[in-house]
Amino acid sequence: MRLALGLIALAILAGACSKRPTSSAAFNIRPGYNFGPLHAGMTMEQVQAILGPPDRKSDGNWTYENFGFWVDFGNTNHTVHIVMCSGGHTSDPAVKGFAGHTQEGIGIGST
Repeated sequence: MRLALGLIALAILAGACSKRPTSSAAFNIRPGYNFGPLHAGMTMEQVQAILGPPDRKSDGNWTYENFGFWVDFGNTNHTVHIVMCSGGHTSDPAVKGFAGHTQEGIGIGST
């Protein structure tokens, strides 16, 4: 019985630790503060802990194709400097459009 309860508790903890976002639709943007779970100054390790490994890495830029954005670690500290969004209209069909929005509901393609 104790073994079964221990295994159940372990499974619950493992699930809680792996709660990574699966879509950018839940990303709330607060200009000047945060971009979903990201904010300026985060390290590469912190970003990877939240989002998982990027789909591509190139010259201090990480591409997250499924989320539709790129993270630029262009400063000397290798921390989040800029996050750039895709409207989904790229030459690379693997890059999805960013679906996040501000608290007021403003996102890419809003009118």
